[in-house]
Amino acid sequence: MFFKKEYTINEWTKWDSTVFDAIKNFYDTFTLKPNIIQANEHTFSQFDFLSDVRIEKRQNVVNKETNEKIPQGKEVNLDCYSCKLADIDFAIDNKLQDKSFCLIYDDDVEWISSEMPDVPEEEIEEDEFKSKKIKFADFECLK
Repeated sequence: MFFKKEYTINEWTKWDSTVFDAIKNFYDTFTLKPNIIQANEHTFSQFDFLSDVRIEKRQNVVNKETNEKIPQGKEVNLDCYSCKLADIDFAIDNKLQDKSFCLIYDDDVEWISSEMPDVPEEEIEEDEFKSKKIKFADFECLK
């Protein structure tokens, strides 16, 4: 099964609550929890930037494997969003406009649970193929 719905972020500083509200809307619409969020690179970079510089967002940035907070001064490079409703992996789609994103439910996604494929080094641009392992855990919605 595959379900997809597009949403818009009205204010960058409220991106996390917009995503949370979209997750609720997606579930109300399809009775399924999304497992992927698609956005363009600029939109995701704004998630990273705001999670790095805004104290109220920074407190929600944790290591994906240990759930430990990321130390201040360490660059934020998110790769998923987590809340009580869903755990959603990021996927880049540069065809989407800035401030828009799609939530997707796909029950046949191999890359979510598997390791990234080996890519010959000459095909990789610097910083293109980092292992991020950092998530935005929306602790406000976990309470």
